[in-house]
Amino acid sequence: MDLHTDYSKQTCSPNQLLKLIAFDHFYKSPYDVRKYALEQTYEYIDTQNHFRSTTAPNIVGMQSILRKKMEPIIGPIRFDEPTGHFHYIKKSSPLVAHTTLDRKKWTAVVFLTPDANIDSGIGLFKSSDDVITLDDHIGNIFNRIIIFNTYYSHRFTAAFGDDLYTGCLYQSVRFTGEAHC
Repeated sequence: MDLHTDYSKQTCSPNQLLKLIAFDHFYKSPYDVRKYALEQTYEYIDTQNHFRSTTAPNIVGMQSILRKKMEPIIGPIRFDEPTGHFHYIKKSSPLVAHTTLDRKKWTAVVFLTPDANIDSGIGLFKSSDDVITLDDHIGNIFNRIIIFNTYYSHRFTAAFGDDLYTGCLYQSVRFTGEAHC
């Protein structure tokens, strides 16, 4: 998979745990990546309310770019196995927030649905006095990668489509690193 190295967005909250970073135009050939993802076989993962490819692609190039961009920010990283699977959710998928409660766990998500509803991105939530509220929202834009600390409660903010071809298609990579700005 051919990767684009011209990144355009970065977000870092000063004086607190690094929450997220976003880059647009991640893959050089995102339609080829999407085509490859659409050719995969998927299984439903009950515990995560989404469909996941049964095999993970070779993501050596992606790992190299993530190391280059993330290690200066969060220190050395180690990729969790297996990782790099493609996933999709559809409008009937339950949207449940979850967290790892580990400040060193990260997830990178690349959005792979052209013309998706921007509101169907990833939300990061905070809780106070038993009330959970949306703290940040990162819009679903084709070929955008968002990298977020999974210590923060997170979930998709909306779902769409009825199947692999019309639903919210994405690729995710999990890794561990230090958590600082």
